[in-house]
Amino acid sequence: MHSRRSMPSYCAMLHLHFLLGCAAPALIPRVFDVRTCHRENNMILFVGALYRPENLSAVHFLIDDVMPIVWEKVPQAHVHLVGAGASHDFLQHVQGLPVVVHGYQERLADFYMRATLAVVPLFVGGGIIVKLLDALAYGVPTVASSIANEGVGAMPERDILIADDAVTFAQQILFLLQSPERRTLLSEHAYAFVRQAFNAQESAAQLIADYAALLVKS
Repeated sequence: MHSRRSMPSYCAMLHLHFLLGCAAPALIPRVFDVRTCHRENNMILFVGALYRPENLSAVHFLIDDVMPIVWEKVPQAHVHLVGAGASHDFLQHVQGLPVVVHGYQERLADFYMRATLAVVPLFVGGGIIVKLLDALAYGVPTVASSIANEGVGAMPERDILIADDAVTFAQQILFLLQSPERRTLLSEHAYAFVRQAFNAQESAAQLIADYAALLVKS
């Protein structure tokens, strides 16, 4: 899930790159309109295919190291995992915990619009982390690792909360769960950041320019 994506897809543009023998395609991040959201209480969202080692590692860190600290303070908090590939062993591991494994879902928007907050505890880099950009674009208050935010560049404490160890991650989650005002402010800033940094019209104009440059060089 953390590989680079674009509009059209990064894979499609990479294919064009090989066909034309030109410069590598530019990244065009995706931008969404924020719609009216009816966010649930205490819903913590993670999006990512669980057959990918970096996502599975992130989820184990979340459930095994972070959430026990959170559950001591907010036992009603529940984790929602959206993504294909949960193994039988993993499902057994989370059985009995307030963890909902949804598997693959066509409409991620439904989850982003319901979540109280999103978490992206990835500790392996890889350019733009799409799950993080998606969460911010939907105005979901988000806690992420420094590595996850590297390719996105959201401002800590304004657009996003950053945590790189279990205790800090739990503290940031608890802070958001217990502070509706801070969630609202973070949500507004996250959406504004995406609109400013990844403006759709500017992205479209850049896409046209990139295609033109590719054609000229071909």
